[in-house]
Amino acid sequence: MNWLEGLIYGIVSGLTEFLPISSQAHQRILLKMFGMDAPDPLQDLIIHLALLASVLIGCRNSINQLRRGYQLQRNNRQGIRNNSYSLELRFLKNAAFPLIIVYIIAVKLIPINYNLLWVALFSLISALLLFISSRTMYGNRDEKAMSSFDSILVGAVGALSAFSGISRIGSMLAVMNLRGVDRRKALNWVLLLSIPALLLLAFIDILSLLTTSGRSQICGSFPGYLLSAAGAYIAGYAGIFLLRSASAQNDTSGSAYYALGVSLFSLFLYLTVV
Repeated sequence: MNWLEGLIYGIVSGLTEFLPISSQAHQRILLKMFGMDAPDPLQDLIIHLALLASVLIGCRNSINQLRRGYQLQRNNRQGIRNNSYSLELRFLKNAAFPLIIVYIIAVKLIPINYNLLWVALFSLISALLLFISSRTMYGNRDEKAMSSFDSILVGAVGALSAFSGISRIGSMLAVMNLRGVDRRKALNWVLLLSIPALLLLAFIDILSLLTTSGRSQICGSFPGYLLSAAGAYIAGYAGIFLLRSASAQNDTSGSAYYALGVSLFSLFLYLTVV
């Protein structure tokens, strides 16, 4: 990838990571248009670390609140136990575990050649899920009403983002909407769950770099890597802002139609581009 392609790749990866559309689907499309068969593991690692930084900065208030709630429970001040922040933290930890485990199983035990035909299929599935969610009334459940089953379900559905075309943010938002979770709570939780997800992706990138095939796929330049990281960080932060702004509209039908468009475009590229 040259510096321009690296910048485009980073911006698109960052912007789509925190929106209800699949970042992996866009990456696969870009790689096809750039004439590449596989991603550069070093570039992906740099982008995932940049995105991790953007979500840590973008969600710093929520993270600080959770930390204070956890410290309050540990100190047991004023006899407070199981406060809302500690319950929220428990939900997130319970959801992060299946998110990581199911993702690893999907990647390792279900070998799928991620050509654009698969991207088109999974983007269509994502579009259907988002469309069904858009036709469901929003609930008011908060962390006090969430069960262990809800945590496992949210994490497992988010792990389906291992399949290029299915959005982690979109799928988790959809399933929480179907479970009657308060919209603002759901939005905050999917962003916080991006932290363990991005850590896992960075770990997978490191493992890929340690293999011979991973090292052979390093084909970028330092300026390209630097621009990819900068573009991903800025676009990721912008994506978080756009997601929060769009959530006020309480409608995911636009994302559903967009995912459908990605599906059709992927199918078009699969049939026409050699």
